[in-house]
Amino acid sequence: MLKIKKVTIKGFGPYIDQAISFPEKRGVNIIWGDNGFGKTTFINALKFGFYQELPKKEDKDKSILDVVNMQNKKVNDYNISVIIDFSINDDNYSLTRYAKPKYKDSIPEGYNDFDIDFQLQKNGALLSKNDGKISLERAMPENTSRFFIFDGELLEEYNKLAEESQFTYKLKDSIEQILGVPILTKGKRHVNEYNKIVSNKLLQLSKKQNEDSKNYKKWEEKTNELKERENERFSIEKDRIKFQQEYDKIYDEIKKGPSGTKIKEYENLERELSTVKTKIGMKKLDIKNTINDSWRGLTYQRLILYKNEAVSFINSYKNKIKKHDTYIKNVDMYQISVHKRNCEICSKSLNNIDVEQMEKKIDELKLQIPTITDDEKREYDKFNNVVTIISEKLERFKPEQTRLEGLSNDLEGFELDEYVIQEKMKDIQRSIEDFSKQREENVILEDQKKKALDNLSNATSSLKDLDKNISEIKEQMKRLESLIKEQIDDTKLVVYKEKEMILSQLHSLLEEGTEVFRNQLKTRVQSDAEKLFLKFSNQKDFTGLRINHNYGLDIVHSSGEIVPVKSSGFSHIVSLCLIGALHKNAPVKGPVFIDSPSGRLDQIHKNNLVNILTDISDQVVLLLYNGELDEQMIRKNLGSDLTAEFELIHENDNAFKTIIIER
Repeated sequence: MLKIKKVTIKGFGPYIDQAISFPEKRGVNIIWGDNGFGKTTFINALKFGFYQELPKKEDKDKSILDVVNMQNKKVNDYNISVIIDFSINDDNYSLTRYAKPKYKDSIPEGYNDFDIDFQLQKNGALLSKNDGKISLERAMPENTSRFFIFDGELLEEYNKLAEESQFTYKLKDSIEQILGVPILTKGKRHVNEYNKIVSNKLLQLSKKQNEDSKNYKKWEEKTNELKERENERFSIEKDRIKFQQEYDKIYDEIKKGPSGTKIKEYENLERELSTVKTKIGMKKLDIKNTINDSWRGLTYQRLILYKNEAVSFINSYKNKIKKHDTYIKNVDMYQISVHKRNCEICSKSLNNIDVEQMEKKIDELKLQIPTITDDEKREYDKFNNVVTIISEKLERFKPEQTRLEGLSNDLEGFELDEYVIQEKMKDIQRSIEDFSKQREENVILEDQKKKALDNLSNATSSLKDLDKNISEIKEQMKRLESLIKEQIDDTKLVVYKEKEMILSQLHSLLEEGTEVFRNQLKTRVQSDAEKLFLKFSNQKDFTGLRINHNYGLDIVHSSGEIVPVKSSGFSHIVSLCLIGALHKNAPVKGPVFIDSPSGRLDQIHKNNLVNILTDISDQVVLLLYNGELDEQMIRKNLGSDLTAEFELIHENDNAFKTIIIER
């Protein structure tokens, strides 16, 4: 297994010269840091170190200039480097990737003004460039990087695997590479290529004896037909690439637009709010029916009434405490936003007007904070004792009372969710100037994206039909070639014929073996992902996962049916379970670095996420913003598996200089 021991970053983003060392012990490492302190930059530095990958931007020149430390730029220092010390089993490696200006006396203006290179040492000895490239490709293949280094947004890609769409091919290939399938597919391809050489040689020698035969003339007709179909396919493939580029451009415009992501988030919140409102209505109806059923025909009215009064006071007190804590938490959050002049919810920088509005909001919230008195606390303790005594005498009526209390607690939770969602929606509206206009423009872009996707789907469908037709023509040509070759009586040709037969059998064997191996892998991946899912999810009606041929995972309901639509939270959960299962079954094992892993998870699933981290990989590194996960919960749940904690801070409040300290 590959384990990262130390990362040193120089001149990259806010890191002027910083190093972080990870314990060799199996477990979880956490890097804490607020927004803008360098968590995503740390991930980008790893990608640059391993793959020479820079943050994706339309302007390649801008992408490299933007990662150079701003403070260094002021003194014309444009050098960047990332050093990654790692081990694979008993071998120790040190990888250095650097970029430096080509010309000493001039300031670089773009990508081509930099020399970018790397060197790799193995056990202290410097490897040649070729050996270094081969070693890196074996250790951390570039097209499998998404399984080792990723953020919450990248997890969305895995949802496409369950959609059976044309966008899954590249991702499926990456999955199969990490699982070791290319070993068989490459062998199959090499055998097939050699078989074509032998077959063509055999066919050329056979033609001389069969030029006047009907089979040979039919074969020539099919050859011409094949050329026509392949030319047609080439033309449609060009269109498909064009449609793909159009789609990607619109998609990037939506994603990278100043408000596109927030509008998308607003629409998701609208859907969540609708779902929560429905749950509130259903829960109120359940409470009404439960109360009616509990009271019908009972003869112990006074005792039950007294108990209900006690329970009502207890619930009211708890609600008051919860309301008190909620308002305090919201006041704290707004005060932090005012202090930092940066919204804690939407990360928007606050101007003076925003600060004034937020301070007004703080004053309003403070007036609404309920007061908790000592008398109420004593009454709460007294009624708790009363409920305990009565409950002992009415044990046989416990199910109805327990159900009613559970429904009430559920209702409180949903109402709190409703409040939080509505506040988030208000914050998004406040953060976007001319919200309605921006939303209309986003609708237009979404419509353009749909049209581009339709064109892309039609082209892909046409290619699929053509591929089927081409395959049929090739099969017909293959049968004709067999008939032509059967008439051979030359000894030399017989030898070629025997070679062709052996190679064909070997190719069929490899093809069958590849499919058997794939099916075994899918079975194991499904089983391991399902184990993680059942440990992760708290939804009892979801009893498992089912894998498709693209390695996408669907949730299985207790009825045996596939859950048709996954929420964004459960999509996140399934993607993390797939990552864990792939690591468990991969011959190439490595660490997992995740930036902001909690996504849209609720508090229960955030806790469950922490509990499965060590099942995902032997070395996990989380990059978390402060408050993303509860620190005490993490330390309690992980125990000794929490191997190290680090924090990103700005030295002397200098945003251009982040330092890494160990907690």
